[in-house]
Amino acid sequence: MSIEFINVDKTLRRAKEETEVLRKGQLAIADGQTAAVLAPPGMGKTTIAGLMTGQYQPTAGRVVRRGLVSFPAGAQAAFNPNLSLRENLAFLCRVYDFDTAAITRFVASFTGAGDRIDTPFRRLDREFRRVATLIATYAMPFDHYIVDGPALVRTDPWRALLEHMIAERTREAGFVFFSSTLKTIPAGCSLYYVLINMRLVLAENRETAEKLLQQAGPGKASKAGERSREEEEEDDALDF
Repeated sequence: MSIEFINVDKTLRRAKEETEVLRKGQLAIADGQTAAVLAPPGMGKTTIAGLMTGQYQPTAGRVVRRGLVSFPAGAQAAFNPNLSLRENLAFLCRVYDFDTAAITRFVASFTGAGDRIDTPFRRLDREFRRVATLIATYAMPFDHYIVDGPALVRTDPWRALLEHMIAERTREAGFVFFSSTLKTIPAGCSLYYVLINMRLVLAENRETAEKLLQQAGPGKASKAGERSREEEEEDDALDF
């Protein structure tokens, strides 16, 4: 099981505007490997994550997936707001051919969902939606997990449970973390790519990745008074 980019180009087209994100991208992540893809804010991390998951198709080149690749961990966009949590889990399990009953029982038990499991997703409170989507993602036995955003929540007992789930999954599956700072990347990461000038550069080690990230520049700034997504992710950083 692995994920490979072979000479991948990606240009986003919105209305009359075109934005080139990736040029001749080369990437190889092996079975069970924990990897990081780093880039300044607003420079294409989420697009590259979308190429890995299949949300986006390359403009040119090939993305090769050997094994099941998750949707981005905790991505609420993967859940239909008009369906209940139970119905969303059933749909996702059918798509990926997972055991619907087992995963539904697990999520219901560990979230303490109760009657909320049959409530339309959009009517659930924000914190519960986030907890439920993260637990649901890690409950599903993917070969590679894509983490483009906070991997945890800040409150216990959810944080401790999610840390345990991720640690268990890393024993048998690969993880790819996307971030603009190494502060959110686990120390156990063994592979680092940095997006510089629309090219993926393989760093020799964590220290080299830090230097390359600094060379890549500041990226696009957040609006005044807003916390960046990266600052929020630092609150939810993993340590394994």
